[in-house]
Amino acid sequence: MDPALEDLASRLRDRLLAEAGDAGPPASLPERIRALVDREAGLLDAATRELLVAGIARRSFGLGPLEPLLADPDVDEIMVNGAGGPGTVWVERAGRLEPTAVAFADEAQLRHAIERILAPVGRRVDEAEPLADARLADRTCRMRRS
Repeated sequence: MDPALEDLASRLRDRLLAEAGDAGPPASLPERIRALVDREAGLLDAATRELLVAGIARRSFGLGPLEPLLADPDVDEIMVNGAGGPGTVWVERAGRLEPTAVAFADEAQLRHAIERILAPVGRRVDEAEPLADARLADRTCRMRRS
C-alpha cells in the first residue's frame, strides 16, 4: 500500500476507535470498517477501497507492518530495533540477518504491536520490565525496551 493510503488507513482506524462509543445498533467490526471506508473514501475505486479496508483491519486486529513478515514461512525471527524512534525491522532467514523495508509509522504504532503481542500472556515492556519473552503463533517473541 502506498504511503498516502497507509496514512489514510491510520486516520480512519483512529476515527473508527473514536466512533466506537457512538455506534448505534451493534454491527461487526468488519461491517463498521467497510461502512466507514464507503462513507469517508467513497470516491476511491473499489479495488483501492478494498486495500483500505484491509489496511484498517490489519491495524485493528494484527501487528501492522509485521503481518507480511509473520506470513512469510522463510522468516525464522523478526527483530525491531526501536532505539530513538519506531525503529528498523530485521529478519533472520536461514540463519542470516537481513534488513527489511518494513517500518512502523510512529512510536504509537510500535507500542500498539508490542501491547498486542504481550497482553494475552500478561506481560509488559517498560522501564521496570525492559525485556519480555512471549510466544506468538508458535514463534518466540522477545521484546527489549531501549
